[in-house]
Amino acid sequence: MSENNQEEKSTLSFGQYTIELSNGPSMVYRINQEGHKEWIAACPEPETAMAVVEGMVLVENKRFYYPDSKPTINFENSNEPKQNKEVPKFLQRKRS
Repeated sequence: MSENNQEEKSTLSFGQYTIELSNGPSMVYRINQEGHKEWIAACPEPETAMAVVEGMVLVENKRFYYPDSKPTINFENSNEPKQNKEVPKFLQRKRS
């Protein structure tokens, strides 16, 4: 009976991110510079946890290649026409 109560755990890792898989939710952690785990998310399915890690890696790469891009909060009315809004630098096409 004790075998049924034990949760099997395994991990998936990519770079500084780790996903701990178990019979319950999958936990996503980031390993900081000191080597400590920082909790990021609890996901009901391993696929969702992998999508979270993929998104975090994409954000890090964007910040590496486009260091001028910073997260911003926009409090403007979302009902305004979008044609007058400027496109951010990181979304503009590079011209040769």
